[in-house]
Amino acid sequence: MYKYLKSMVLLAVLCVCVQAAVYYVAVTGSDTTGSGSASAPWATIAKAVSTIPDAAGNMIMVKDGTYSGTNSISRTFSNHIIIRAENSYKAVIANASGGGVKVLYITGSNMTFRGFEIKNQGTGTNEYLIHIEGAGAHHVIMENNIIHDNLINDMIKINSGAHFITIQGNVMSNPQPNVAEGIQHMDVNKINDVVIQDNIFFHDYAVSDQTHAASFIVIKNSSVTFDCHRVTVQRNIMLNWQGKPDQPMLLIGEDNYGPYGIDGCMIQNNLFIGNSTVPISGSLNIKGCKDVTFRSNTQIGNFPCGSWNFAHRLCQESGQPQNLNLFLYNNIWDDPTGTMTDFSDGAPIDSSNVIYDNNLYWNNGAAIPTVDAAVWTGLSVDTSAVTTNPGLVNPTSVTLPTWSASTAKFASGKATIREEFERLVAAYGAISGAGGAVNLADEAKMPADDILGYTRGSNMDIGAFEYGATGTTTTTTTIVAGSDPLASVKAFPNPFAPASANGGTVKFQNLPSGTTLTLNIFTVTGELLYELTTSSPDALLWDGRDKNGIAVPRGGYVCLIMDAEGHKKKVWVMLLK
Repeated sequence: MYKYLKSMVLLAVLCVCVQAAVYYVAVTGSDTTGSGSASAPWATIAKAVSTIPDAAGNMIMVKDGTYSGTNSISRTFSNHIIIRAENSYKAVIANASGGGVKVLYITGSNMTFRGFEIKNQGTGTNEYLIHIEGAGAHHVIMENNIIHDNLINDMIKINSGAHFITIQGNVMSNPQPNVAEGIQHMDVNKINDVVIQDNIFFHDYAVSDQTHAASFIVIKNSSVTFDCHRVTVQRNIMLNWQGKPDQPMLLIGEDNYGPYGIDGCMIQNNLFIGNSTVPISGSLNIKGCKDVTFRSNTQIGNFPCGSWNFAHRLCQESGQPQNLNLFLYNNIWDDPTGTMTDFSDGAPIDSSNVIYDNNLYWNNGAAIPTVDAAVWTGLSVDTSAVTTNPGLVNPTSVTLPTWSASTAKFASGKATIREEFERLVAAYGAISGAGGAVNLADEAKMPADDILGYTRGSNMDIGAFEYGATGTTTTTTTIVAGSDPLASVKAFPNPFAPASANGGTVKFQNLPSGTTLTLNIFTVTGELLYELTTSSPDALLWDGRDKNGIAVPRGGYVCLIMDAEGHKKKVWVMLLK
């Protein structure tokens, strides 16, 4: 009987899998006569999205070339689809000349955009490159894209009730500097459940355009009724600041009208690189927010602050509530030049319950300065403060992660965003094994992984980088050109019980590293229960719950694993109770 049932389940699995298909878009295609096949592709992404069946795993493959104009995506999918460049960064989507033209306007749901170069190629446009808007916009992923050079407005705008949005593994640079207001790489406003991870943010302006741009990321709430919750900013790199001197790299809270700018924000494992001579107001500014944790981050370099601050500003502006519950744990603040003039700003009355614990402070042996009557009044605020050299490299001459379409490489010679990310971490985020951060973290206040997604293990280090950590060799493998890197992937333990073995999760052996992995969990009838996208093989796991956090019944489930190159692996798992 068991063998019969298993055979029927496997037959159902096969039925689920054949639903997935690949459809094509090409610059030589036609939205009128095309069918979406490789030989008769459509001409636009918008046409493809509006036409393909709503089936799990369906993929829109966009061939090389430049696609100009707006792609308005309003369709609500029940099953997650993938829209990807056939060859990474060789499919370019750009807005044409003229006002009010967006590259991607997304009000729909359940889709991933992967592997594109996204830019503004016209003049006079006054819109966002990517706009994800409204309560109907959810479960949208932007990953492994090169996004650059917008004009007049922010490059990515996420707002008005959008939720379950993930921005990961991208490199972003050069929104046009605006003297009057300043422009961000990302403006996140009136949202819930947003994750920003594994990205690179930087400026690379001509001298005449410097000191005009605003923060790389702003997260805020421009509403009197909407409450913003659950934002994660983790494992990002920010460098080469050339914006306004009163702006930070990361701004949490702005334009408040009563509610908190954000209620619940985790900022962890980020690397802030101070390689610029342009003045800046630190790496972080928090205004009118609640329950913000800033932990295991690394700030390295000379952040010339002028009349502002080196590390952060914790403040409250007119109309904003007082900051409440700000936790700063296990961070590295390192000025290797010893020229820090003011560590932190923000009047004590602006914030309540601000906790500093077990952070590392280094000013090349000089004192950590306190100029203003700030919340941070000196090292005595942090009773577990560490004041020894972490052994980080002074970032005085940084090769920027600029992309050349003609050579299909970054300026460093690297060919992928992930390679560029790892290069910058190795050069400027890696602490010395003999440095003052090793084995000194308060592990109860640390994430389990580091900036590269590696498991930290025991005796954790302060800051974003875990010295000596590597990918788990039993669960990762190296991708070999021309092979199927998912061919040997297996689930373990299998069967698994959420309440017992392996921490209550099923994991996967022999996953490839250096790529983005997507896990979809289906019932045998093809219903999508759960989805996860990560660049860390060790983080690809399932705890037996659906996307709403509800435990699923015992039985058999289909795990569909995909990498950024389009390889797929279907694994059968049995869940016990």
